[in-house]
Amino acid sequence: MPRMVYNVFKTILISMVLVIVCDILGYMYRVESVNQKIESIMVTMQQEVSKNNYIPVDTYTMYEGILKGIASDMNYHTDENGNWVEDDDIFVLGYDLNYNHECSASYKQAMESLGLVVSPKLNTPADYGDVAVIELTVYVNTPVWYYDRSQDGASDSTQRRYVTNELTYVYQVPCLRYISVTQ
Repeated sequence: MPRMVYNVFKTILISMVLVIVCDILGYMYRVESVNQKIESIMVTMQQEVSKNNYIPVDTYTMYEGILKGIASDMNYHTDENGNWVEDDDIFVLGYDLNYNHECSASYKQAMESLGLVVSPKLNTPADYGDVAVIELTVYVNTPVWYYDRSQDGASDSTQRRYVTNELTYVYQVPCLRYISVTQ
């Protein structure tokens, strides 16, 4: 009898550990997938800022659509009929690009302390020689496993909840185009 009790508890412990490890590995795979997609977009965004000294409205609309597409790809899956169905756990909550607002003050101050002229907003054309800052923050849900002692040993005392984390991408792009202000 004691051997059977030992084997039951061992099986329960191993299954709990495997569930948590599989969940963490799935999360790491999703983060890596989002990271690769965002980094490939950021390459073209850097080229666009370098070429125009800012991001034009039409180009911003295109990037906004791409970022929304990445979020929907990461939050939806297809069912057996091929229909898009929202996942039970939303992974990508949204994003924030410094298009209509300035980048974080810490990045701006650090670059200005080095004597660089910073263009903190991407909707405003910068002058030749300025450094434009591209700051993109992606908000993702991170699963957190914990043991709830208030459950008094109930079967569902090990629980999972979500915490919002930020993946922040910051690039400094030199503005290489001379823009004439005369008509």
